[in-house]
Amino acid sequence: VDFVNKVVTQARIIADEYGIKIDLIRSAKNYKVRIDKERLGIVLTNLLDNAIRYNVKEGSVSVDLEETGKFVRMNVRDTGVGVPAGELDKLFTKFHRGGNVVEMEPNGSGLGLYITKNIVKSHGGEIGVESEIGRGSSFWFTLPLDFSLVPEKQILYE
Repeated sequence: VDFVNKVVTQARIIADEYGIKIDLIRSAKNYKVRIDKERLGIVLTNLLDNAIRYNVKEGSVSVDLEETGKFVRMNVRDTGVGVPAGELDKLFTKFHRGGNVVEMEPNGSGLGLYITKNIVKSHGGEIGVESEIGRGSSFWFTLPLDFSLVPEKQILYE
């Protein structure tokens, strides 16, 4: 939880520039997961950065953790522009950028979510998204609570 708090605190600096509010919904439980803090910091930073950049003026972002069986799930929800249904399955592929966000942020490379997916997978987790145009997105990823589910050999990029 301290790790998440640190990344969210850093993201608030950028969010303030955009007029976006970030809420960290604290979990009553402290979860023990085996992570590479630097790489997982990249994951959470990428998700928060997207939630801020592709949000609406004076929008909001919330971050929370929940236990789902042998995994902890982190949710990053925003009130942004959303992702068209036809693009959801392409979001985590190399060099893909959503057509509705290119105008908002012309400098993106289309690698952030691809890298994010591979880091999560290398930790034994999964990543996904639910979204609706004009209503925002909810990106989530899981990490194993059971250390035996963490791959011994981590492959970061396929």
